[in-house]
Amino acid sequence: MKIKFLGGAGESNRSCFLLETDQARILIDCGINKEADTEFYQYPLDLKEIAADIDAVFLTHCHIDHCGAIPYLIEHGFQGLIYTSSPTKCLVPSFWLEWENTLKKELSHSITEYDKKVEWVELPMNSHSTWHDLPHLNLSFQYGRAGHTLGSLWFMFSAVNRTVFFSGDYQVASPQLTFDYPQAECVDVAVMDGAYGRRLRDPFLFVKLGMDALTTGRKLGIITQPHGKGLSMLVELEKKSVFAGRDIYLSPAYKEAMSQYLNEGEWWKKEVQNVGELLWKRHVSQWEDTPIIAATEKEFVEMKRMYDAQLTRRILFLPFYPVHPFYEETLSVVEHLQPSLTCVVHANRKISRSLVRQMERDNQRAIAPVAGDQVEVVSKQVNNNYK
Repeated sequence: MKIKFLGGAGESNRSCFLLETDQARILIDCGINKEADTEFYQYPLDLKEIAADIDAVFLTHCHIDHCGAIPYLIEHGFQGLIYTSSPTKCLVPSFWLEWENTLKKELSHSITEYDKKVEWVELPMNSHSTWHDLPHLNLSFQYGRAGHTLGSLWFMFSAVNRTVFFSGDYQVASPQLTFDYPQAECVDVAVMDGAYGRRLRDPFLFVKLGMDALTTGRKLGIITQPHGKGLSMLVELEKKSVFAGRDIYLSPAYKEAMSQYLNEGEWWKKEVQNVGELLWKRHVSQWEDTPIIAATEKEFVEMKRMYDAQLTRRILFLPFYPVHPFYEETLSVVEHLQPSLTCVVHANRKISRSLVRQMERDNQRAIAPVAGDQVEVVSKQVNNNYK
């Protein structure tokens, strides 16, 4: 069994990991680098050459840095299955459409056609954290809720007496979303999201800032994607009584996301499942006289262009909100899995290496691979073959 890091290692974009056994070649995620301006840096390494030989894609969630290269994969011959959650399957086409101008440069069809060109396998939540066999690939896999966004999953694979865990983007301590600890007796390699490195900060500074803004008469702006930070911020601010019964403007994208939130209760912690209903009852259709605005960046730009060029000056934009793990969360999962080796990914080289040094101080063997590196997995013994 081998893992090749085609992207998302030593960098925070284009997550894509190739897992190979004697009988299977699967990808865990297949994303793009949103900031790249050339095909080589935008897409995962070697994707065009290996696309037709990939048996399956296991997609952790809907964000473009994890799913954006799937149309490109299909364009170059992929005909396998895509395994993911039901919410992710529903959300992916809208993320592709949002990034259509970037993605269509290398595609021969409309972006809306690609989700129909392959078969999707929607993984039910009533059978998470148990092993599922794929006899034709001589492979078993397990999955669970990752706590990052609606529909986000982690995956674990077992074949030829070797077991590998892929965290995807995750958060154990999310105040809203559920994280399922994986069930495994022996993990050889864990590939872990290290986006925040060793960073320690007050993750709820935005609650205090939001309350201060509203009590002094300023508008409050949640201007980001709803699936990810946006919905979680809304729910947390409502739960902390920051909104205090005030009306809320939900943009079309946020209204659609909130509707999905209300229909996907199994992803949310019990203590916040009724919060969405409270927000929904108070949302309004006009934003001009509303103290709280929730919109995507694209929608907000259009609001300014059409109605109020000075709108930015009157709004407080809320700062950092955590949707990735802090170090204590990473260590708790690694100690639970007890892998022989941890590979830190989804962060630049400086952050990854800093996290590796901290893990080594905590008696964990860890490395910080970069795109193009390869790890050979041997049961409880790992050899690093860098190419």
